[in-house]
Amino acid sequence: MSSDNKLPVVSVITVVRNDKEHIESTINSLFAQDYPNIEYIVIDGASTDGTYEILNRYRDRVDILISEPDNGIYDAMNKGVMLAKGDYVGFLNSGDEYANSKIISTIFAKLDNFADVIYGDSIEISDKGEKYIKAADFSLMEFSPVYRHGSSFTKKEIHKKYMFKVDNKKLGYSLDWDSIYSIYKDEHSFYYCKSVIEKYQQEGISSNGYMNAWYNYLITASHGKKIPKLFYYCKSIVALWVKTNK
Repeated sequence: MSSDNKLPVVSVITVVRNDKEHIESTINSLFAQDYPNIEYIVIDGASTDGTYEILNRYRDRVDILISEPDNGIYDAMNKGVMLAKGDYVGFLNSGDEYANSKIISTIFAKLDNFADVIYGDSIEISDKGEKYIKAADFSLMEFSPVYRHGSSFTKKEIHKKYMFKVDNKKLGYSLDWDSIYSIYKDEHSFYYCKSVIEKYQQEGISSNGYMNAWYNYLITASHGKKIPKLFYYCKSIVALWVKTNK
């Protein structure tokens, strides 16, 4: 990690297990960044497919590299947050890449609004090609995520207060949204940087719109106002059904 004391230090965390096909492109995407104050942390879940051997080749360019069993992706992400020394924390998990080599410097070297959470847009990559995913209007935050977790940076001390609740099995793959929503409900500041931050691989189960809507309801309703949130959930289900049955 090089240093420019005038700029925030950004801790980027990559979580991986048995993904030798994608891990190298992910870490090279980080190494290509021209921002001087990056701390890079890689948490490997004791890979057995050759992933760790690839990571080990880059050990001298990674600030912290850990390979050990964990209790799933959110447990590994929590480990990374606890190890981070930067001012902000961001996640670039295996298979994902930054949109370009200047995106971190675009945000932290050129912006003067250092909110508690800085978020932006994404590009989804699938068999059909690339799809631009613009962050939704922030007014919808009361009911559902308006941005993808990987397309954001959160102040480290804020993130440490809102760790992923790995013991909550009811929320499945939505513990990141649970953390974000708690930050939002406690009235921390958010800033939309109007830039594409990451490209990500379309995922199987987490691309299930019906499950996403259900998890959104469980998370938001746990903070009160269940009736309007139930109405929003039902509206989302109807919209999904219409879309998939055209």
